[in-house]
Amino acid sequence: MTLDATTYDTEITDLAEAILDEISDRGYSGLDREEDLESLCHELDMDDANAHTDIDWCPPNLPGEWRIMGEDAMEQAWDDALQSYLDDCILPEMPECAQRYFDEESWKRDAKFDGPGHALSSYDGNMFECSVGGIYYHIVRTN
Repeated sequence: MTLDATTYDTEITDLAEAILDEISDRGYSGLDREEDLESLCHELDMDDANAHTDIDWCPPNLPGEWRIMGEDAMEQAWDDALQSYLDDCILPEMPECAQRYFDEESWKRDAKFDGPGHALSSYDGNMFECSVGGIYYHIVRTN
């Protein structure tokens, strides 16, 4: 399979190549460069990649599922993940009389010292990024 250069604009192709380079540089083996590039370009093109990008991608030749997010989408997903942890794990276990003294925003600020990978990568807690066209994209493996 050969990627038709006219199918996707240069920014989509550059982003997909940068993402595959990051994944490959992290030691993930099994990439079929052409097939995985075509698959990722297709997903990114459907999303019209930008800072709000948030896609789940199942590469044809890599294990697991991956999530690719622009800067804005990553910040929102990180905040949502921390709020979900508060709502599902911390607050239900806390006595009701103590909940009114608990400062959720301070807790989130402190939790962010660990970095977004801990909250967003359910596979290994790692996150890596690449920049294309001045926009940072964040990549996590989710399983």
